[in-house]
Amino acid sequence: MPSVCRIRARVPWWTLFRTEAARYEAPRVVWADIGRRLRPRVLEAGDPMVPLNTCYVLRAPSDDDAWALYALLDSTLAHAWFDALAEPARGGFRRYMGWTVSTLPVPRDWANVRSTLAQLARSAHAAHDPRPADGPGDARYVDALADAYGVPMQELEPLLGDLHE
Repeated sequence: MPSVCRIRARVPWWTLFRTEAARYEAPRVVWADIGRRLRPRVLEAGDPMVPLNTCYVLRAPSDDDAWALYALLDSTLAHAWFDALAEPARGGFRRYMGWTVSTLPVPRDWANVRSTLAQLARSAHAAHDPRPADGPGDARYVDALADAYGVPMQELEPLLGDLHE
């Protein structure tokens, strides 16, 4: 396999690299690589916004996939997961690198839970809520995530309790 230096030696010096994130024919889920918590956003197909190079971009096969992934990534459960794994940074920030986010389990029955999670995320977005309403006041969202993962709510209570204290 040729080294990066050799590859770059074959192309003009002005060639742009890592431009896949700018392609907008498919929906994308975007998050900053550093923050106090992971804050994903959905860029729907056709949205020409180009994320900065300090962002990670996950291209989704469909709008439902993008919104369902957003629902997972911006959930209380995911934040607990990322708090345990994300590398700490200065000032209470964390590094939400690709490897960190890729460790979050996706529900096994994705095909069946995707539309439910997508609808919950879209509803929260339409209500101008900046993230899915998965706090202690919205049991419907937490219940949907517990069902998606097939985990009884009683087993999640200690984790959720720690986050809301």
